[in-house]
Amino acid sequence: MRSSYVRLLGCALGTTLFALGTVASAQGQTPPERPPPAEAGRLIRLETPTQEFAVQVTPTFVIGPDLWLARDGDDIYGSAFGRSVFVSLDAKEENAAGLIGTLPASFTFGPREDVPLRLEGVASGGPVKLTVTTREVTGTVGLCSYALKYQPEAKRYEGSRICAGTPWQTVSLVLPPELLEKVEPMTVMALEVLLEA
Repeated sequence: MRSSYVRLLGCALGTTLFALGTVASAQGQTPPERPPPAEAGRLIRLETPTQEFAVQVTPTFVIGPDLWLARDGDDIYGSAFGRSVFVSLDAKEENAAGLIGTLPASFTFGPREDVPLRLEGVASGGPVKLTVTTREVTGTVGLCSYALKYQPEAKRYEGSRICAGTPWQTVSLVLPPELLEKVEPMTVMALEVLLEA
């Protein structure tokens, strides 16, 4: 009985290590170092009553406390708030699919009609349906829903959000308008992981 248990435990551990190694190595590559200062990016910041999340976004990196993502070709991989991230882009860079943590993620993104950015799909066990314009950020990302309006004097979006198991919160989001002029996949991934944090 003991030997059966040991074999079962060894099999489970081996499977887990294989999955983690696949995500971390991303096609055999080692996780990248933080980008050099010359590649300093645009700042995206989400503030809640109890926490602040801030990241720098470049075309190939997203870097912040407890969060780093890197792009290599069509793959985006790294870690976000203790969860591994590995998603692949389609050839048109309009769809992303893969894993965030242990849950599947699959969503489309890009400009739609007069909307600079719209995300639609699933992530973290919940729907993704988010609209981002120069006037507002509204919709749902995973288990969190947002209703934010842009405040020109403060140069940020302000409003409320509710996440599963928590009451409504007043939050603010700093999102440089130039990031909406040409939507990059790394901007989309930064928003996705931040807004469901």
